[in-house]
Amino acid sequence: CEYGWGFESASGADIVHAGGNGSVFVRGYSEGSQGLYANSFGDFEVRADGGSVTIEGECDSRPAEAAGDYGLAISPYGNITVHAGSNLTVSGTSSGYYGGFTSSDGTAGSSFTTENGDISITGRCTVHVNDTSCEYGWGFESRNGADVVHAGGNGSVFVRGYSEGSQGLYAGSAGDLTVRADGGS
Repeated sequence: CEYGWGFESASGADIVHAGGNGSVFVRGYSEGSQGLYANSFGDFEVRADGGSVTIEGECDSRPAEAAGDYGLAISPYGNITVHAGSNLTVSGTSSGYYGGFTSSDGTAGSSFTTENGDISITGRCTVHVNDTSCEYGWGFESRNGADVVHAGGNGSVFVRGYSEGSQGLYAGSAGDLTVRADGGS
């Protein structure tokens, strides 16, 4: 298997936008390589004006008894923008290597924001074969800009990374790392 789902525009942006009260759900699953992979040449943007956003990637290589790959890899050459009117959930799970990470080449980096809702960002990497070595569970790694997580209204922020090999949660942003909850925890 290669990845379960991929965004790979070769010369432009990849945009998913739900208007009104609509929500967005994106999920990729693979038993070989990346679960969900975004490697857009331009920006990667997911927006739900009034509803929720859910982005999930999972790589489960246990059926093949092989080393896993990324669960969720959001790594465009441009900026990363994920915005929800209500709740926002991002998760990456892998049976080897990386659970999930964001790594933008854009000067604005990455932003995960809500108008009035909670934000949950989680990554998990577990080892299931002896020659598999997990890296981090979740990573913020913008290469030219900041990484921003901002819950508006009464929303709260929850970020968690778990790994059975290397770092659980890793922030190696080139710019600032900002985590904010205006009215929540």
